Amino acid sequence: MPKIRDHEIHGRLLGSIMTVTANAQQAEPASSAIAAIERLANSDVQELPFFQNYLEQVVAATGGDAGAVWSINPQGLLAKLCEQDLDTLGFSDSTDAHRVNVQWVMDALKTGDAAIYTDEEARGQKVPKGIATLLAPILIEDSPVGLVQVFYQADRSHLGLDRFQRGEFGAAADVPQNDEEAKPARNYLEDLDVLQELCVYAARYLKWRGEASSPTRHLEFWGRFERTVASLHNTLNPVDVAATATNDGRGLLPCDRLSLAVKHGPKCVIASISGQDAVNRRSNLVRSMETLSDAVIATGMPITFNGSLERMAPQIAEPLAEYLSESGSRTIMVIPLKRPAPITKSDKRSEDDTPPFAALVVEQITESWITPLTSERADLLAEHVATSLHNAQSHSRLFLLPLWRCLGRGLSWFHGRNWLKFAAACFLLSSIVACLAFVPATYRVEGTGKLLPVIRQEVFAAVNGEVAEIFVRSGQRVEQGTPLLRLKDEELASKLLELRNTHAEKLKEERSLKVEIGDSFRQSTKDTELKLHSQLAQVQIEIAGLTARIKALEEQEAALTVQSTIAGTVSTFQLEQLLLHRPVVRGESLLEIMDESGPWQLEVEVPEFRMGHVWDAASVSNQPLPISFVLATAPESTFEGELDLIASRSGLSEEHGTAVDATVSLDDKQLPHRKIGAEAIAKIDCGQKNLAYVLFGDVYEFVQRRLW
Repeated sequence: MPKIRDHEIHGRLLGSIMTVTANAQQAEPASSAIAAIERLANSDVQELPFFQNYLEQVVAATGGDAGAVWSINPQGLLAKLCEQDLDTLGFSDSTDAHRVNVQWVMDALKTGDAAIYTDEEARGQKVPKGIATLLAPILIEDSPVGLVQVFYQADRSHLGLDRFQRGEFGAAADVPQNDEEAKPARNYLEDLDVLQELCVYAARYLKWRGEASSPTRHLEFWGRFERTVASLHNTLNPVDVAATATNDGRGLLPCDRLSLAVKHGPKCVIASISGQDAVNRRSNLVRSMETLSDAVIATGMPITFNGSLERMAPQIAEPLAEYLSESGSRTIMVIPLKRPAPITKSDKRSEDDTPPFAALVVEQITESWITPLTSERADLLAEHVATSLHNAQSHSRLFLLPLWRCLGRGLSWFHGRNWLKFAAACFLLSSIVACLAFVPATYRVEGTGKLLPVIRQEVFAAVNGEVAEIFVRSGQRVEQGTPLLRLKDEELASKLLELRNTHAEKLKEERSLKVEIGDSFRQSTKDTELKLHSQLAQVQIEIAGLTARIKALEEQEAALTVQSTIAGTVSTFQLEQLLLHRPVVRGESLLEIMDESGPWQLEVEVPEFRMGHVWDAASVSNQPLPISFVLATAPESTFEGELDLIASRSGLSEEHGTAVDATVSLDDKQLPHRKIGAEAIAKIDCGQKNLAYVLFGDVYEFVQRRLW
């Protein structure tokens, strides 16, 4: 019986035929059928409902008029599992047609190849006219376990199919590309390709259903599962747990690659990959896997990729696409791992909303799907991996764990030897007391201070007024005599204006009197001339008085412009916000100038109740007391200095309550960052005392102050 088998199609005609007859309208139902069948195969539906829905999708995808699914039972007998619209074609009414169709099915199952048959190949048997059928076997490990058959009622041969069967074309390149007679109504070869692809899903479904229903496979799995779980919980080393989870878990699921990603702070690190002794974290594959795992852990929801990114969240789709391009995996499942919830008093685990701390990455490189059985087993394995890994991490994070292990091994020697325990405790206690009493240590008194230049000058207001203008800014370097700011005194200005106007009037009056005196001299009026001379003398006296008063007021006006008395840096912060348009009184401090180029010193505040130690140490030492201090601007370095001067009286301090000021001389060349007002913590060396007083002296003094 002549037929076209799958390997003949691919070897001779498939490439050219697919190029010539590509049809988008056929591809769309096939794609939707594949998606529907894939969802159906991933569900836990029984075999008969599965194949009924499956056959419906197959007939729709291939454009057939009817279809049937055949199966081979465990006894090797052929049976029709389900059919669709087969009675409408006449096969149910004709015994010959039924016998011919069964023979076609048996031939396809015997060879294991797909085939195409038409009514012309019935050899005189009564087969409905115009019938064509496509047959594709369902293969599991290259052995047929069933067959899918699709029927067509009209003549829809494609591209000279009858001429190909007669051998008129030798190769795909010989097929005429523009043969009008070869243009078909339907592309059988494309339909056959679609049918074979859909048969793969049926084979996958039957395979995983067989594994799920096999008692032998169940016993084998649970035996390996118990051994894997025992290995996971047999160690408290996170590295061993990760290696066991990936290597033993890969054979348990099974899958092509199993990896474990663990969160380390803000980063996600691949802890282990099945089949690898070490993980190369610099490789692009590992980095992209870390990025994908981090994104899945952030969402807290498991993901499964079976070939489509359409339903993936945007934050998952991008790293997943990048990882697929690096790994070449066809199917990926990422399962976030959460720490086990604590057990409550009712012996039930409470709800735990903590974010995941790791992820299990299951990959298939050769297969394009993950069966529901594998997914279920992966979830079961993930629960035990999460528990074991969390316990191992909690154990490894114990503070000074190696030390505690060493102490535990040493203390185990004392078990059952009570007299040794007592002797060891007495020896340890006496050793501690002896060390505290006789071991000397340096006693230091701590104070807080600021780093300041020695040469500095406060600028005061010389007169009352309002700050009208500021000529400098904070941190600016100024020289001696540089104008700093200008004050404004409205009363002084109005008084000066009034005197200047009066002075101008008196000058005008003086000129007028001089003219009148000249006139009276020419007229020889002695009495009038004497009177005018008297008035002129009086006006000149008034002018001299006004001039003196104006000069004095101008000096006061010049004093409104405040100048720097030394060269240095303006250390007052935010001058404009502090002073501009603000009224000030005479003697009020306006700003401060400090010379950063000169020597520096540390001004320290020492709590008054600690000063007794400082005075005692200074009285017995012929040298200045050494001081070590740490600057806030350079906390990584310790600087040295000498106690230079101690104030004769105490004062109020915001930090210490009552404190005594002291200055520390230092070598300013050793300071890397000399910033005005830099905070410092200083410790004054007050000589040697026993270790007990150094450690507990502050506590003793506190109790003494409070209870005395």
